Amino acid sequence: MKKILLFVLLHLTLFAQSAQEFYDEKDYRSALNMIEKDYAGFTDIHKQLLWARCAKELDDEEDAMSAYERVLNLDEENIEAALFLATIYQKQNMKKESKALVEKLKKYTLSANDQNTLQALLSEKNERSTFRVNINAKAGYDSNVNANAGSGNLDAYYQDIGSNAVASEDVKESAFLSYGANLSYLYDMGAKNAWYLQADLNLYGQNYERAEQYDIYFAKVELGIGYKFDKASLYLPVAYDDLYYLENNLLHTLSITPTLNRVYNENYISTMQLIYKSRSYIREDLKNRDDNEFGLKFSLFKVYAQSYIFGSVLADYFKAKEVSTVKYINKNLYEFALGMNYHIGSGYFTKLSYQYRYTIFEDVLMNESEARLDHYNHVSLDFSKVFWKKYETALNYVHIANLSNYVPSHYDKDVVSLSLQYNY
Repeated sequence: MKKILLFVLLHLTLFAQSAQEFYDEKDYRSALNMIEKDYAGFTDIHKQLLWARCAKELDDEEDAMSAYERVLNLDEENIEAALFLATIYQKQNMKKESKALVEKLKKYTLSANDQNTLQALLSEKNERSTFRVNINAKAGYDSNVNANAGSGNLDAYYQDIGSNAVASEDVKESAFLSYGANLSYLYDMGAKNAWYLQADLNLYGQNYERAEQYDIYFAKVELGIGYKFDKASLYLPVAYDDLYYLENNLLHTLSITPTLNRVYNENYISTMQLIYKSRSYIREDLKNRDDNEFGLKFSLFKVYAQSYIFGSVLADYFKAKEVSTVKYINKNLYEFALGMNYHIGSGYFTKLSYQYRYTIFEDVLMNESEARLDHYNHVSLDFSKVFWKKYETALNYVHIANLSNYVPSHYDKDVVSLSLQYNY
């Protein structure tokens, strides 16, 4: 019995390999003939996908449609099958079936080519206007709300530089509650080689249980115009934001960030962004801290169905708007980041990212000749679950360590939170 079972398994393995080899050699008819003879393959998603691809290459839409329907029965989240069927259903005027698949695909992370296909479907349906909303709430704990070096370290530092000052406060830890909403409107004038308009509104607030003076309120509005090419898009947004912090309407920022998105092939996408920001403090006694930021950022994404990995580099220069006696405003910042978002299955995702930021300031340390240097490290781990299609809950852990030769800015912290988000 064992020998018979081994023979059958070996036979099926060789069979699958042979069909795949025929497909790789572009002999689609031979590959299809082999798969059709394997009745057990009707419950094998890999063989059904191969069947569908062969039928598609042979321009047999009916056979490809049947095979992709079997794939979707075996895997409801298969993007390849959903995209093909949505396209065929629309062509055959099966509007209800096509719309259901398009709505499902809107919620997935798609490769650039798949996103273009989806946009083409939306354009053919005259759904050029897209309105998206997400509302989120988060509860958590922050071990160092005020990013403090610790009163002991600060007192020692003041003593070393010959100052009579003492630390005004120690590390503050607190539970917090944050909440926010993002509203986005997109008017698309075509599938490709066309203009599009976009408007975004972002609102955010965070309240601390035992550190109310560090409560944050933030609002940002962004308007932009873009143009889509065959394998690229150019977007020019202008944004204005306002920050309330430290019990003050603290500052507002004007941003212009031209962005070029480029598709290299089915799975690789890059983003290059020029950055200009002008920060202005509202209180008159803080106006000497106003600055401008000039930067360039490049990001590269490798997409796998609903998962992706990414890397980015950033170079930034900050310059005070006027000559000032305030230290540590003029600086050069360089950032490197890596991360991944992995779809475990059944709506479960995990995300891991690491960010390193090196900052060199033009000002030297007090009583020393060396420049201030900061080494900022940020590690984030998320575990999330999408349910009822429009809801997502996530458990998040963040560790931050800023290693600086300027003692008041040398700190570390841990943040743990649980969030709930609604997407419309």
